[in-house]
Amino acid sequence: MTHLWNRRYFWLAVVAVVLLAALAGSGITYFALSNGPRLSAGLTEHTEQGQATEEGDAGVIRLEQTKWKIAGIRIEPAHRETLSQVVQVTGKLALNEDRLAQIYSQVEGMVHEVPVHFGQEVTAGQTLVVIDSQQIGLAKLELIKSRLATRLADVDYQWQQTVETNVQALIESLRKRVPLAQIEETFLDRDMGDYRSQLVSAYARLHKSQADYERLKDLSEQRITAGKDLLTVQAALEADQATMLALLEQIKFTSSHSRLAAEHELEKAKTAESVSELNLRILGVSDTEGLAETLGSGAETVSHYTITAPFVGSIIQKDVVLEERVDPTAMLFTVADLSTVWVKVDIFDQYIPLLTHLMDKSIRFRVNAYPDQVFEGRVFSTGSVVDDKTRTLPLTAIADNPQRLLKPGMFVEVELRGEPLTDVLAVPVSAIQEYENKRFVFVHLEGDEFVRRDITTGRAGGDMLEVTAGLANDEELVVEGGFFLKSQMLAEQFADED
Repeated sequence: MTHLWNRRYFWLAVVAVVLLAALAGSGITYFALSNGPRLSAGLTEHTEQGQATEEGDAGVIRLEQTKWKIAGIRIEPAHRETLSQVVQVTGKLALNEDRLAQIYSQVEGMVHEVPVHFGQEVTAGQTLVVIDSQQIGLAKLELIKSRLATRLADVDYQWQQTVETNVQALIESLRKRVPLAQIEETFLDRDMGDYRSQLVSAYARLHKSQADYERLKDLSEQRITAGKDLLTVQAALEADQATMLALLEQIKFTSSHSRLAAEHELEKAKTAESVSELNLRILGVSDTEGLAETLGSGAETVSHYTITAPFVGSIIQKDVVLEERVDPTAMLFTVADLSTVWVKVDIFDQYIPLLTHLMDKSIRFRVNAYPDQVFEGRVFSTGSVVDDKTRTLPLTAIADNPQRLLKPGMFVEVELRGEPLTDVLAVPVSAIQEYENKRFVFVHLEGDEFVRRDITTGRAGGDMLEVTAGLANDEELVVEGGFFLKSQMLAEQFADED
C-alpha cells in the first residue's frame, strides 16, 4: 500500500512539474509562481467537477476558455481528405555493383610496370599493369607460327587452284582437237606445272600418229604402200589415243585432288591459327595484331601481358607493386565507376505496401554532409525475399553522382512516397496523444468541456495520420495544446486514485 501511495505521489509530482514547465514556456511564469495555491485549488476543483459528473459524463475534462491561449489550445474539425503517403527511412549509399570490377591476372608472372596509383581516375582501355609471363610469350609465338603456316598454305592453295583452272581449260581445248600451234600460243603463259609438258607431248604424239595414219591410208588406197605398214601406223595411232585419253583423265583428277589437298591444308592452318588466337583471348590478350613486328623489334616484349581498365572509373583498391610475382588467385585492383551510386534501404513490414508503386519511380534523399541539398534516385529493385534476421525487404535505387558528392558508405534519409490515399479521415499528428500504449485525441464537447477519445490509426501522410476507428467526421478535436489536457487528465486520474 505504501508503495502504491509513493507511486501516486510520484506521478502527481511529475504532472505538476510538466504543468509548470508548460506554463513557463507559454510566458506565464509569474502566474504559476505567484498563484501556486490557486493553481492547486483549480486542479482540485476540476477534479471535484470531474468526480461530480462521472455519473453523467465520465472522463470529461474542463478547462476555462480564458486559459486556452495560455495552454496553446487550438481546435479544428476532423475531416476527410486525400493523404500523400510520405515515409522517412534511413538508408545507405553503396557502390554501383553493375559498374564495379575486381581485376585479376589470368596468368602467372612478374610485375613489369604499374603506371597507375590508388585513387586515380582511369579511362576504358587504359593500362593498369604490365606483367612478364612465360605462358603469354609461348602463346604469342605459337600464334605467330600458326599465322605463318596459314600464309604458306594459302599461297599453295591459290597455286593449286590456278593450276587446276588452267589444266581444265587445256584439257577442254585438247578434247576439241584445237591445233597444236594455237594451243601453245593460248596456254604459253598460264601456270600448269608439269601438266603442260605431259599433255602437250602426248597431244603432239597423237597429232603425229594421226598425220601418219592419214598419209599411209591414202597411199594404201592407191596401192603405193603395203597394207601391213598401214596397220602398224593404225596401231600406233590407237595406242596414242588411249594414252591421251588416260592422261587427260589422270591429270584432270590429279589437279583437282591437289587443289582439294591444298584447300584442306589451308583449313587446317586456319584452324590452328584460330585456336592459337583464341587461347590468347582466353588469357586476356585481345590485341594480337602486329605480333610478328613485335618479335622483330625486340623479343623482350613478346612475354608482356597488359591488363587494362574495363571502363571509366576510379581505382578504389590497389594490391600490386613492381617486381611482385602474381598469379590468377590474387586480386590486383578494384575499379569502380562512381558517376552513379546505389541507394540501399531496408524496408520494414509496415512500409512494404509502399513498394508496390515505387518500381521505376524517383525517390528523394538527403545526406548529413549536405543538409540543404536534395538528391534523387530511380528505384530499380524492390526486393522479393524478406530477410530472416531483420525482417526487412531491400529497396535499391540508382542515383547520378556527376560531382562525386555522394560517397559509398554514407547514411541517407530517404523519402518514400506512396500512392495518394483518397477520402480518408485524417488528423494532424500534433493532435494525437499516447499513454499506456494507447493512442487518443481530445474531442471538444461544448463550452469548457473536453473528452478523451481512443482511436485506431492507419497510414501516414506527411504530418497527417489516418484514423480508422474511434472518431467521426467533423468532430471538433484539439489539434494543438493536447499535452496540457493530457497532463490535467493524468493529474485528475491520480487524484481519483487517492
